[in-house]
Amino acid sequence: MKSKNFKLGDVVVCVGKTSNFGSVEELNFCVSEVLLDCYQHLILKSLSDQNSFYSQKCFAYPKRQCVKVEIPSYDYNKSLKSPEIGDLVGSIVDPYKSEEIECGILKKIIDKPNVKTKAIINTGNEEKLVYYENLFIVERNN
Repeated sequence: MKSKNFKLGDVVVCVGKTSNFGSVEELNFCVSEVLLDCYQHLILKSLSDQNSFYSQKCFAYPKRQCVKVEIPSYDYNKSLKSPEIGDLVGSIVDPYKSEEIECGILKKIIDKPNVKTKAIINTGNEEKLVYYENLFIVERNN
């Protein structure tokens, strides 16, 4: 008898762990697509790292260590609203170096040809120049 029901094309998270002597276990995750549902194993293809050599091959993994991901029906093609002047926005300061976020009122959008679009946000008593693509809406200015 099969332990869980999976079907071709399902997305699963595979969970493994790294154990070291005298240290806390570290969990490892891999997002994968189901290619075949066997008795106790799934035949999978990794979706986690599309550029890796290892993601191109299929592998078997125990079903008991796989969690099916339910993907809600949603119109992914529907575009998000862009920040507008007067909106309270957040800005990821440097997405490559830190998790620091600045919040402020969007004062100006600077769109120059052949240059990344920038914005000026008022963060209390100072104005910051940020990249527009790093902005997200915290609250809409009605």
